[in-house]
Amino acid sequence: MKINNYFILFNLIALALLASCNIIQPLAKKEAKQKGLSFDSGDESFTTIQIENVVRLNQAIAEKEIDVVEEMIKEYVQEFEGEGFGKYEIAERKLGRRQKEVIFIQEGLPDDSIRGRKVVMTMKMNQKKWEVIDIKENFKCAQNRGHQDWGTEPCL
Repeated sequence: MKINNYFILFNLIALALLASCNIIQPLAKKEAKQKGLSFDSGDESFTTIQIENVVRLNQAIAEKEIDVVEEMIKEYVQEFEGEGFGKYEIAERKLGRRQKEVIFIQEGLPDDSIRGRKVVMTMKMNQKKWEVIDIKENFKCAQNRGHQDWGTEPCL
């Protein structure tokens, strides 16, 4: 019985070490890609959000003392969409020691022309807090309302 407990403890420690060393990360990326949360945008086009809006978002994040990445991106989506979140998924990846990219895909929007929205937010660590430095987005149109892949062309 005592050996089983040590075996379980050893496996838990080994799993924690593997996760902290990012050895498990390729599996997470594969799963994210299958769900459409791929960081490889390929031929996708994006609209880059004006820096004034990024500055306003950072001010709102600071005022509300938001320190969770998911809440930061939801603050942006809520601020500019105002129609609820619908179904969404979030994935993130490190771009370096002090930067990360977060992808937010929202589907089932309460809109008759837009089917989905993708927001890619780049953040950097600044004085122990995440700061948004760039936002880009695109969308998919509803059936018979335009393009069915991610793009920036207006939906009908």
